[in-house]
Amino acid sequence: MMVTIRTPAGPIRLESPTPAVVKSVRRGLAAGGRTNLARLPDGTPFQQACWRAARSIPAGQTRSYLWLAERALKFLGEDPARARGCARAAGQAMRRNPWPVVIPCHRVISSNGTLGGFSGATDPRSRMLRLKAWLLAREGWRTPGR
Repeated sequence: MMVTIRTPAGPIRLESPTPAVVKSVRRGLAAGGRTNLARLPDGTPFQQACWRAARSIPAGQTRSYLWLAERALKFLGEDPARARGCARAAGQAMRRNPWPVVIPCHRVISSNGTLGGFSGATDPRSRMLRLKAWLLAREGWRTPGR
């Protein structure tokens, strides 16, 4: 089941959410991106470690895909020095995030400071990247250099 929540920047789609997930997303949007749902969706151990790491990024701040991979490997008890080879996999974990805002994948950006991708979109003019920028701005994040 797919649930869509409308925002001024476009819809946010949630895959198989419980009522608590939908409520958390709505509250998070109203509160500038803060959510407090303890449960993670089903996924591989690496995906869940990435989602857990993404949830540790404070609202209004961003981290790189490399940072995300390092943190996920630490959660799994593996050598974080392998992170450079896992950064793309961390990006794929964010792409497969079924609960945006609850798992704030929008807070993960490229190492060079660009927004990177969002839900599979990489075109800077895409609706999805505009939504990512809107979510970050809603949390008080400012684009570097502005």
